[in-house]
Amino acid sequence: MRELRNVIERASIVCDGGVIRESDLALASSLAASPNVTNLGHLEERAIADAMREAGGNRSRAARQLGISRTQLYGRLRKYGFGGAGR
Repeated sequence: MRELRNVIERASIVCDGGVIRESDLALASSLAASPNVTNLGHLEERAIADAMREAGGNRSRAARQLGISRTQLYGRLRKYGFGGAGR
């Protein structure tokens, strides 16, 4: 169950326009199976940066766009060193 949740979460980060397609799941599964997690981290960081830019810095809107909670977004902002990640 945890693996399925992780695949869905990753797919929601890399999907285009909030719709998860088969290709997004394939990308997420291949990255999850890969021992090189740097690629996944880079994709996640880029997706967060894109969402923040598109949301004009509005964290609530960026979190909704990414399909994650604001708390999860705050943690990831801190993880990737984005400035002003505090509440």
